[in-house]
Amino acid sequence: MLAAGISTLAPAADAQAATATYWHFENKYIGKCLTSGLFGSPTASVYMAPCDNSSFFQQWDWRGADGLTNQLQNRNTGQCLEVDTKHAAGNAVFAASCTWKDSQRWAFTAVQSDDGLKGYLTDAELGVDMVYLVLDNDDNVRGDIFDALTSPSYTSWVGWHS
Repeated sequence: MLAAGISTLAPAADAQAATATYWHFENKYIGKCLTSGLFGSPTASVYMAPCDNSSFFQQWDWRGADGLTNQLQNRNTGQCLEVDTKHAAGNAVFAASCTWKDSQRWAFTAVQSDDGLKGYLTDAELGVDMVYLVLDNDDNVRGDIFDALTSPSYTSWVGWHS
């Protein structure tokens, strides 16, 4: 298991031609992994499940070469992680056809805090305030908007690839 502890994770310059590197993202608050399903549907649910390194539903590839933010494409469905940023909290997170819109642009950023180095999955759409991929009280995935300095502990993720 390789923990991602870098400032910002970005794909290789020619990501479309490169061999895919599949990442897993575990939420440190509950110890479960980001998962997508419903192959063949126009949109797929995104949820948390026990981590399984062999599950294609939990494998995500960084797509694009735009620098700090890129798409996360699910290996099983071929769809990209997307967030609906209409509200300050409780925004829907799902997987949909990869279209390069801002709501599908993500970064995995390491932030130093009192309890160590944490990684955050953030969406690119809002600028200074960021949409953090978080969990609600029922461990459902959602997108909430926080200032980078006030994000709560349940927004912390660890990323690794094989």
